[in-house]
Amino acid sequence: MPAELESSSSYYNCGYRLTQLYVDGLGEAFLTSLIASGLKMPKGDASVLISVGGEKDIGVKIAEKFSGSYSIIATEGTAKAIRASDISCGEVYKISDGKEPNVLDVIENGRVGLIVNTPSPGNLQAESDGYLMRRKAVEFGVPMITNLELADALADIITEHRVISSILAWAHAS
Repeated sequence: MPAELESSSSYYNCGYRLTQLYVDGLGEAFLTSLIASGLKMPKGDASVLISVGGEKDIGVKIAEKFSGSYSIIATEGTAKAIRASDISCGEVYKISDGKEPNVLDVIENGRVGLIVNTPSPGNLQAESDGYLMRRKAVEFGVPMITNLELADALADIITEHRVISSILAWAHAS
């Protein structure tokens, strides 16, 4: 760490461990703030579950970025859009489909390390499914992002800033 920053270093008390973090650039600072706020980054063998209501093009863009580091799982309509862009993608059912495996099953069995979910506006069934998904994510400690701009920014950081592997390693160990 540069000497001029040593006197102003920030310390984050996350859990039982006091860790000093030095970040270089806005992307790393953004990721560090997410981790300090409690976001647990998915481990390499976990999948990212993507289920977006009406903005499939943004969902595809996010899937493309995450696919370099994680496997992608999506609900039917989102999976169809992702695969149409030649991105490998597993598919699960929505809760309201009444079939298995559905999104709750993959959360419960530990296959998912991060969820990106936005409901279709005005769709009451999607709102109910989203509620159940959020409850299950909280119960199993799986981070869920419900804002596509935030998900896109996080995917950018992971994709473009491979030098932050030490921050990610720290987040996995926390």
